[in-house]
Amino acid sequence: AAITLEDGERLRCSVCEYLPPGTNLEDYWPEVCISYATGPRERDAEGTGPGMYYAAALMKALSYYIPEVSFFSGLMVPAGENWKTFLVKLDKITGSQCKVLIVIQTAALYESRPCLEEIDKALKNKNVYIVPGSLRM
Repeated sequence: AAITLEDGERLRCSVCEYLPPGTNLEDYWPEVCISYATGPRERDAEGTGPGMYYAAALMKALSYYIPEVSFFSGLMVPAGENWKTFLVKLDKITGSQCKVLIVIQTAALYESRPCLEEIDKALKNKNVYIVPGSLRM
């Protein structure tokens, strides 16, 4: 089925429940960041794709199995705001507390300039481990 704008916004809102109540994103410094490529298909609305659901599933698992760990994904950036809010979370110059970047590996990842920028930023921050996440079961 196609992913609509409404589906995408509903998913975006649902993952924000994993943020501590009253969180101001500018002051939030998670230990784990999640990079994903949206990977839209022809039938999906602009700005949506299966990658959103992969990221949401990973966030759900993290919140269930290790609730004490703070995490962040571009999916938590409100619609209309700059995705580069995510990049700041990886930059040690800005005060990053990120220790792990989980990169969800999909075909779309390698064609996503934003994802490649996120990986580059993590590589430059010598304190971040990059962990590839595969969807193979």
